[in-house]
Amino acid sequence: MASTRERQPRDPQTVEKEIKEKILIGLQPFSHGEWAHMNINRVALFGRNLNESLSPRQYDRFRAALSEYLVKVQPSIARIAQLFQIVHVDPNLVQTLVFHADELGTVAGALSLNPRISEEESQRFEAEIPKHVDQLLHAFRVLREMILREFQCNPGELLQAILEERTASSKAAQIIYPRPLSAKNPRTIGTNEDFARMIELLIDTPLIGRESASDRRELYFLVRTAGDRWMMEMRDASVTLDSSVWATVFEPAPGGQPERGLSLIPPILAKYGGDICIKGTVREGGTTVLLRLKVAV
Repeated sequence: MASTRERQPRDPQTVEKEIKEKILIGLQPFSHGEWAHMNINRVALFGRNLNESLSPRQYDRFRAALSEYLVKVQPSIARIAQLFQIVHVDPNLVQTLVFHADELGTVAGALSLNPRISEEESQRFEAEIPKHVDQLLHAFRVLREMILREFQCNPGELLQAILEERTASSKAAQIIYPRPLSAKNPRTIGTNEDFARMIELLIDTPLIGRESASDRRELYFLVRTAGDRWMMEMRDASVTLDSSVWATVFEPAPGGQPERGLSLIPPILAKYGGDICIKGTVREGGTTVLLRLKVAV
């Protein structure tokens, strides 16, 4: 009888890191300006003047916001809270998050079913909605800060080190960049390992549609910061791309083929709220890739 190979237990540190990455992704909709954060603020805005919000003129909009909270936002909060509990991140704060999310859900459920409420209920709900929203958003801010402490890197310094090493060793690419690359090096959301992986992929993977007959690439790097974004431009002077293929450069491999090359970069960035795209191309100057990461606040 053939023996079955026992499944090896996974490293606890690896499992914890993966769960925290899921939390990081789950928290993104609750960042300022994202859909879940906007929904919670919209509910609070309507809730501060219930007489107007429950009127025939406004109620459909108010009910839509309440329904979105009940159907999409509150379940998302519950899933995030479960992940926080698994990695034992401040149980009291997680309990506060769940309590106020559930209390807000109770109020939202009542108001979405019946706009005709008594004056006493109106006054009580007007007091409860802002209170629960304030506590909910405060808990999110604190929990996000706790998680983000474990996902920070200094991309400017790391990029400088990578380019210096590759300038000395690479035969496939001529790498050109200012020295120092940037006087300002803010910390960004991400890890050194993931950032280095993305830069290595950009250096080692030719862009599609190369028109140059030369095998040697000319890569120019520039870095700048604008608002809450750290931005890196990499210009490949040895390739021009027609605008019709810009959107396909970083797409997954077709037909379920294993991911490789540049298609590996977007999933990494998705964890940290970053993005990458083709910024532009000119026949005389080549094609420029723009990579953006969120600055850690």
